[in-house]
Amino acid sequence: MTIRGMTLELQSSSNLGATMVYNNKPVMVYKTPNVDKMLKDLKIFIEMNAENPQEITPEFEKLLIYNIQQAYMKYVPAIQEDKARKGKTSITCPCCNNIAVAKGMIFRCESCRNEFDIEGNYTHSPWKTEPTKEEMIECTTHEAFNEVLTFWKDHVVYSDVRDYLLDTLLDIQSYFQDKFNATGYRNYRANGNEKGKTTACQTHSMLAYRAVICSRPTPAFVLKLLEDQGVIILDQAEDAFYQRNEKTEIYNIFTSGHKKGIPQGKLSAADHQSYDDKSTYGFKCYNQQDDGKTDNPINSRTWITFMNKGVPKIKKLAYSEDRAKRIRFMLYYLKDKLEKDCKEIETNLDGRAGDMYDPLMSIIKLFNLSPEIEETMYVHALEFMDKKRKESDDTLPAIIVEGISATIVDNPLFGNGKTSPKSVTEYILNNYADRFPKLTSIKVGIGMGYIGLKQEETKQNGQHVYDLRDPDNLEIFSKTIEQYKPTGIKAKIEELEKEFEKMGVDKINLEGTEYQRYYRLKKYKELIEKIHEDGISASDVVIPYYEDEVPPEHTEDQMPHEEDDEPEQPENGFVEEEDLDPENDPHLQI
Repeated sequence: MTIRGMTLELQSSSNLGATMVYNNKPVMVYKTPNVDKMLKDLKIFIEMNAENPQEITPEFEKLLIYNIQQAYMKYVPAIQEDKARKGKTSITCPCCNNIAVAKGMIFRCESCRNEFDIEGNYTHSPWKTEPTKEEMIECTTHEAFNEVLTFWKDHVVYSDVRDYLLDTLLDIQSYFQDKFNATGYRNYRANGNEKGKTTACQTHSMLAYRAVICSRPTPAFVLKLLEDQGVIILDQAEDAFYQRNEKTEIYNIFTSGHKKGIPQGKLSAADHQSYDDKSTYGFKCYNQQDDGKTDNPINSRTWITFMNKGVPKIKKLAYSEDRAKRIRFMLYYLKDKLEKDCKEIETNLDGRAGDMYDPLMSIIKLFNLSPEIEETMYVHALEFMDKKRKESDDTLPAIIVEGISATIVDNPLFGNGKTSPKSVTEYILNNYADRFPKLTSIKVGIGMGYIGLKQEETKQNGQHVYDLRDPDNLEIFSKTIEQYKPTGIKAKIEELEKEFEKMGVDKINLEGTEYQRYYRLKKYKELIEKIHEDGISASDVVIPYYEDEVPPEHTEDQMPHEEDDEPEQPENGFVEEEDLDPENDPHLQI
């Protein structure tokens, strides 16, 4: 038989078995007759080798069954004819429903056998039916957009109406995602069942480009779907993400699949010697119980909606299959018409927000949607950025940075510019225990080790000490501030500055060390403001711990008097603040 230009035949072998042959090469050997196994193998073989996939219909599967039967009987006629004649049990022809005669096997009737033609393009695709050129539905961009938007409003209940607009743009974007360099993910969460998580995912599966919804796909299935520019939709994603088996590989696909050019590298399964890289890029959607298990690498690139119970206008998606098919055929038409004109525009959104929202803004331009829609999504992007920034403030490194900043400002044990892990830990547990009940001193210690500040070799007052006046520590600390941008530092510095202003810093004669502390606070404030407002690198802002310049507001009358004698070192190994010469001692120079 010839299928998609591939010549397949069954040849007789020993012990009344058979061999499936493709282009004169054996591909499968059967020791005993097994029609179901032959059919399954043949379908898999066609899927793996065929091009331009089309859907295998039930009628085509029946034709395969008949073709295998006929081909096999050609080489072992005696046994098969004998089985077919015995009993003369009447069965129905799978093609025309006429009565045919056979036993234990399916045969077509005589009239259908003469019409048998299996040539053509056939293979199975897991996504919804794709239209031919003639089946595409001509429409305008506004008509298609309104159809998708109305479909979402009819079937899903959101508390924020902007979620309807977001999901509409994401479905449309999926038809053009190969034109963009990055994308975001969509996540639905809820406590308990019957909140609409699965319904939202099913809606994407009905409208998005080559979308497939499944609960526990294999990694190979996901990679193949993404290679075909499809959209993977995970129902109950916690099953795929967190079970400690091969399906954790799906989680790895999600962590790298937000951008083009980050393939999953493997060795070839054939020889384990050659390289094989699979694309992981593409829009993805998933739902899960609100258990807080999803890691930040995925969260930070995901639009998350917490679902609440509600009653949509149309309760069952099954009632809208034909409507969804019509919308898909409209979007296929627009994909074919506008694909050459689709280009990614760059907005002033930076970082991950730019990766996620730039494609959506490009779709708004491509479809010539209203300025109100563009403004709504731009505001949505700004809120998303602000929300993610606040979430980053609550990460452990950001909390530790705040703890270090608060304790180095005024530390009676170690002096200005120093703190200890114990002081930082106590500050964090005292201020964040209510917000993070599972936060322990061990976790804080691990977090401080992650930041990487150097401790002084000798202990002071029985404790290890961080000296933030050390250039290496200052650089590490500045980069950490730049990475996590904890707004708590800024608030703390502003609070301390107000306290100094109440004291009348510019009017009273402060001691040198106290004034230097205030001056350093102002430098910290400038650092934070430049990071937050100007977006410059924290490493470019130098806090002059070792400079000899006099603070600009400080007059010569206010500077402490110089001592002739060097201060004596106390027996406990560290210098008391009142014994130091602030002008000559380098540890007090800012």
